[in-house]
Amino acid sequence: MSSIYDALQRLQHNGDPDKPSLPLTSRGRRPIRPALAAGIAAASVALIVSVALTVVWFSKPEPAAVPAQRPAAPAPLAPPPAPAVQPSQDPALMLAEARELKEQGKFMAAAAIYNRLLALSPERLELYFELGALQTSAGNLDEALVVYDKGLSVHHDEPRLLNNMGTVLLKKGELSSAVGYFEQAQARAPDFVEPVYNLACAYARLKEPAKAIRNLKKASEMHPDVAAWAAGDPDLKSLEGNAEFDALVARQ
Repeated sequence: MSSIYDALQRLQHNGDPDKPSLPLTSRGRRPIRPALAAGIAAASVALIVSVALTVVWFSKPEPAAVPAQRPAAPAPLAPPPAPAVQPSQDPALMLAEARELKEQGKFMAAAAIYNRLLALSPERLELYFELGALQTSAGNLDEALVVYDKGLSVHHDEPRLLNNMGTVLLKKGELSSAVGYFEQAQARAPDFVEPVYNLACAYARLKEPAKAIRNLKKASEMHPDVAAWAAGDPDLKSLEGNAEFDALVARQ
């Protein structure tokens, strides 16, 4: 028996008598090695898991269909802007609007219209008077001088423009220059009372009472209201107490 067993051992090792061999089982089969058994077990587990995952995947319910979204309605178009109101080009309407704005105290808006009117009709003398008076009322004395100077460039030696230039200069305290314009106005219109009266005011402020009284008397002979003008005029305040001045004012 031992010789048969030894022969089997040699066949197992392919003729290598020194290589140890696995013992045969009682039925003549070799026992399964532990590593091989572990590999077979792992492969079996992997197969089972794969099959289970496949079953789970195919048993998932179909996702609910997402309803197609309708495109958003376009935003309504904004209405076109209203056309800008064009300023009137009718000189009569423009002048009426300028005068109304002046009465409302909207001097800048009124002045803008007057300037447009002068650009259209630079020969219109009354526009220089009205715009110059507006600027004077608004306290824009330098602008008023510019207006009257432009008027004189068109209407040379116009006595009313000369007088108004002198009046603005009197307000600015430029007394000597004011006297020059008043004298020019008086020379070109001897019957024009305002430059004569204004000369009296300018000389009174220059502390020249004799010249002031002389022009004041002359003005009172030209117009009956001069005494009333003089009674409350601050430009003539330096003449108060002068007998001739007091007598003239008392006539009102």
